[in-house]
Amino acid sequence: MISLIPKERRKRVYSKFIQEILKTEGFCNFTFCDVDRIHQSHLVIVYDELNEHEWTKLVNYIREGGRAVLINPSSSILKKLGIRVVKTLEEYHLVPKYVVVNQKAIELRELVDKPVQLVVNANLCSITREYNPFAYIMICDQVTNYPAFFSIKLGKGFVVVFVYDIIENIVLLRQGRKENADRDIDGDGALKPNDLFIGLLDFRLKWIPQADIHMRFLTKAIEYLLRDITPIVRLWYFPNGANCIVVMTGDSDIMEEKDLDVLNKLLTKYNIKYTLFIRPEEAYLLPKISKNITLGYHTFPGYKPKVEEAKLKIKEQIEALKEKGLTSELHRGHCTIWCGWTSMAEILSSQGVRMDLSFYPYRYIQAGYLNSSGLPMRFINDKGEIIDIFEQSTPWADDSTLVDKTFVQKYSMKRLIQDTIKTIKESYSKYHTAITFCIHPINMREEFLNSKLWFEEVVKYCINEGIPVMDAYSWFEYFIKRDKVSLKLTSVKDSKFKFIVCSEHEINNLTLIISPVFKNQELKEVIFNDKVINFSTKKLCGTNYAVIVVRVKKGDNELVLKY
Repeated sequence: MISLIPKERRKRVYSKFIQEILKTEGFCNFTFCDVDRIHQSHLVIVYDELNEHEWTKLVNYIREGGRAVLINPSSSILKKLGIRVVKTLEEYHLVPKYVVVNQKAIELRELVDKPVQLVVNANLCSITREYNPFAYIMICDQVTNYPAFFSIKLGKGFVVVFVYDIIENIVLLRQGRKENADRDIDGDGALKPNDLFIGLLDFRLKWIPQADIHMRFLTKAIEYLLRDITPIVRLWYFPNGANCIVVMTGDSDIMEEKDLDVLNKLLTKYNIKYTLFIRPEEAYLLPKISKNITLGYHTFPGYKPKVEEAKLKIKEQIEALKEKGLTSELHRGHCTIWCGWTSMAEILSSQGVRMDLSFYPYRYIQAGYLNSSGLPMRFINDKGEIIDIFEQSTPWADDSTLVDKTFVQKYSMKRLIQDTIKTIKESYSKYHTAITFCIHPINMREEFLNSKLWFEEVVKYCINEGIPVMDAYSWFEYFIKRDKVSLKLTSVKDSKFKFIVCSEHEINNLTLIISPVFKNQELKEVIFNDKVINFSTKKLCGTNYAVIVVRVKKGDNELVLKY
């Protein structure tokens, strides 16, 4: 069991985002508890500050063999651990900072081979005791000797310390700069998500899902601490054991029935689904939609709307679409208009939208993981409240790559196909993302962008390589069900471990990844709901896991691991 402490106090704004990270990373066996009860936990994660009494209890727990992750502890807490803060990154004004994996750390060396951005403050520490550095802080192009996170032994137990606020770092990489909200930073005449990332995103790293990498830093820390305490069972991101997926979508912008016919034939030819985001103007085509097309809203509140204006116009347009028979939990904004830092997310959530796909790169960036992620996660606002709507970024779009309006040289079709295939390969082997495309039906016309060629080459590659091509709705439906799964270790006898997997929904093809070795004993047998399940061993995120795919029934399911 993983415990988040303290149970009630929330001094740091983004405290509640920890649970979103853990759920995305497939840890569904965590709870909140007070320090007085941590002896029941396998591991505790401390983000908010502890008082002196709580700190004493925590240290005693660790010394007796407990495990803990400390996220951005204060200098006074670090001093208690024998760690001295030399200075902070705030002293380095206007220079880029990064985290670089220590290639000697076997737990991380295959995770990422490039630096990832550090966009928050950090303590630069001198450590006189023995420690295990997992990664170092890099300033400009100079890798320092200051660790970004590391482990130390304390009595019989171990602690992993992050000297930067990894939670806030992930939030900012995913949601952009708050100070850019409602400002046309890129000068394109519209408020877009793109504006939030100008001055934040290092464009050289746009094809690395950096926020996801930071989440995996936390995952690796947890796995490191639990490696000899309990077998680790996590939910993998994708169904059916897939390394990655491709999500096919497009927007209805000024399309006609003949464009819909072309799309329908393509989907039938390749036996795949596609999500179409529809404006009220194209709602007349709804009766012509085939079963291979799922639908989402495509609203437009104006180029630079105020929050109240956007709220009113989006509500009117969604109601107009509902009157035409379209009800959906998905949305992508026309021209990807975005007001506020999270105001648009709150507006959409109030209209029943559960997943948005408006975050795709535009001027100066053109393509890539705009919000440094290829996975859907909820938003958190500046008051620390979780907004119940997921954002799935869209790295590739025909109206930003095959045109020159982004101030970046437009792609030739040949290079676009080559680079697209390259990113899918990288996702499959290293980054494990849902690579989402926006290919407009009207742009498939030969006299327009001829993006039909691009569509077909991507789909053919994925089919040949066994990479699932999904529509946005099916992907959302899977992920939202996955989000409602919990896990509990119920008994241990010798080398036999029993877990209860509890789900609010029936889920087909749920993927679990499991420690293939525990205390030098290999996993011999997996039983799920009284049936022996075949498992394979696969390297994911640089680590070997036993992988099983199961059909989860609503309610309790029993998982038994025998080592």
